[in-house]
Amino acid sequence: MSRKITTKIAKAEIELKDWITGREQEYIDEPIKNLKAKMSMDGKGEIDFNIGEITNEQTKRKVEVVVIKVNGSNENVWQKIQDLPNVDYQFVLEEVNKIIKGEDFTQPA
Repeated sequence: MSRKITTKIAKAEIELKDWITGREQEYIDEPIKNLKAKMSMDGKGEIDFNIGEITNEQTKRKVEVVVIKVNGSNENVWQKIQDLPNVDYQFVLEEVNKIIKGEDFTQPA
């Protein structure tokens, strides 16, 4: 099942999934869960990561998982969302996050 939203400025029609699976949630969380820490024998640790890259990768994965089509096309969805005016981009990300969090999902009785 899916639903459609229309962005405010570009009037882009975005088709979104109604919900995601546990497997899809794991895929979205993977960049954070795969952080690696190094610990030497003398107890000194080292963590080397770029939080910006991790955040960007996670946002990309969210969009790739939830957005089905942009203006009727399922090609280059992430790039099409990025190319929207920022107000529309933020609107789409808010809707994507609602679906990931299950905020709009109606639970069975």
